[in-house]
Amino acid sequence: MPTSRGQGPETGGAALVISLALAGFIATLDDYIVAVSLPSIAADFNASTSTASWVTVAYLLTLVSTLLLFGRLGDRFGHRRVFLSGYATFVLGSALCALAPSLPALVGFRVLQGLGASMLSVTAPALIAQYIGPTRRGWAFGVFTTVTTLGITLGAPLGGIISGLLSWHAVFAVNVPVGIVAAIAAARVLPRDPPGRAAATGDAPSGLAGFDLPGVLLSAGGLILLVLALNQGEELGGWTSAPVLGLFAGAAVALTGFVWWELRARAPLADLRLLRDPLLRSGLMAALAGYMLLAGCNFLLPFYLIYIVGLKPAQVGLVMIAYSAVYVAASPIAGRWSDRVGQRLVSGAGMAVAAGASAYMVWVAGWRAGLALVILYLVWRAVAYALFIAPNNALVMSTATAERRGTTSGLLKVAVNLSLVLGLVMFETLFSLPVAEGAGSLATMLADGTVDAATIRSGMVIAYCFGATMSIAAVLATLSARRQEMRSGAR
Repeated sequence: MPTSRGQGPETGGAALVISLALAGFIATLDDYIVAVSLPSIAADFNASTSTASWVTVAYLLTLVSTLLLFGRLGDRFGHRRVFLSGYATFVLGSALCALAPSLPALVGFRVLQGLGASMLSVTAPALIAQYIGPTRRGWAFGVFTTVTTLGITLGAPLGGIISGLLSWHAVFAVNVPVGIVAAIAAARVLPRDPPGRAAATGDAPSGLAGFDLPGVLLSAGGLILLVLALNQGEELGGWTSAPVLGLFAGAAVALTGFVWWELRARAPLADLRLLRDPLLRSGLMAALAGYMLLAGCNFLLPFYLIYIVGLKPAQVGLVMIAYSAVYVAASPIAGRWSDRVGQRLVSGAGMAVAAGASAYMVWVAGWRAGLALVILYLVWRAVAYALFIAPNNALVMSTATAERRGTTSGLLKVAVNLSLVLGLVMFETLFSLPVAEGAGSLATMLADGTVDAATIRSGMVIAYCFGATMSIAAVLATLSARRQEMRSGAR
C-alpha cells in the first residue's frame, strides 16, 4: 500500500461506494427512526419521556466515544475487517433491541448497537480514501453523503409508519434482514485487507499487545462526559447547575489528560501530531463551524414555520423535505465538480453561500413572513451544504497517509458529532435570549402557549447572525489551507 498522502489504488467504483454509503444510511436512519418511536417505548414500559430518551442518548454516547478507538483498530487490523465486524455487531444489537424485555435492557442493547454504528461510521470514509483515487474522491463522498442524508430524511416518516402499523419492536427488527443483506454485499465488493497491517502502521508488537488502553479510556471518558453535559444540560438543572459544571470539569480533566498522554505514548490511539498539518487542521475547523450551523438551523426553522407562518407540526416535516430533495440531487454533482476544480475551493464556496443564506434568514425572520421565503431558504441552504460537506470530507481524508486513514476519519467523525451537539446547544441558547429577558425559559413559554411572534423573531435574528458568523469562520478556515494544499498537491 502506498503511504503518500491522498494516494490509493483505484480498485473501487460505484458498487463499492454505494456499499459503504449504505452503512452510513443504516446508522443514520436508526438514530432518527428510533427517536420517533420514543413515545411508544415510554408507554409500553410505563416510563417517563425523559427516562425513555436514554434509548437515544445511550446510542449517541457510545457512537461518539468509540470513534477514535475503531478508527485506530482499522488502521492496525484492517478497515474491511472492522467494517464487517460493525455490521455483525449492529445486526446483533438490533435483534436484541427488538426482543428487549425491559427499558434498562433496551438501553443496554442500544449501547451494543452504537458500537456497531461507530465501526461502520468511522471505517467507511477510510475505505473510500483507500480504494477511490484522488481524482474521483469528491464524487465518492458526494454519493456517500447523499445516501446518508436519505437516512435523515426517511428516518422520521418510516419510524412513525412502522411503529404505528406494527410496534416499536419492528423499528429495530427491520435492521436485521437489511443489515445481513448489506453485510453480504459489502463482503463481496470490498477487497480484502492487505496483510501486515500492524507492521504497516509501525506498531510493535502486533495484535492487541501494546495497544493504547489509557488513551482509549481517557478519550472515551472525556467524550462521554462532554456529550452528556451538552445533551442533558437542561434536564440536569441548567448550564450553571452543579451536576452540569461537574460534567464539564470532568470532561476537561479527562480530555486534557488524553492530549498529554497521546503526545507521549509510543503507539498513540490518535496521533495528535497529525494536527500540525494545516490542511487537516483547517478542514476540521471548517467542519466544526459548518456542522454547528447545520444543527442549529434544523432546530430553529420549525419555530418560524409554526409560530410565524402558522403551519401544523405535520406540515413542517413536509416543508423540510425540500432541503433533503435538493441536497440529494446536488451533492454528487458538487462532489464531481470538486474533483475538477479543487475540494478546498468548492467547500469554501459552499460556506460562503451558507453565509448568504443565514443573512437572508436574518432579514426574513426579522421583517418578513411567508412559506415561499422559507422554501427559498431551504433550497439555498441545500445548495450550500451540497457544495460543502462532500468536498470537506474529501479534503480532510486527502491528508491521511495509508497507515493513518482510520485515525483521520475518527478525528473527522468526532468533530462532526461534537459540532452537531454543540450547534444545537448554542443556537438554542441564543434563540432563548429574548425569552429569558422577558418571562423565564423557552420551555415554560412553549408549555404555557405564551410565545409571541416578536419573541420568536428576535431570537431567530440573534441565532442566524451567529450562523452567518459560523459560515464566515468556515470559509476562512477552509481558505487558510491554500498554501499547504498547493505544496502537498492535495486537491
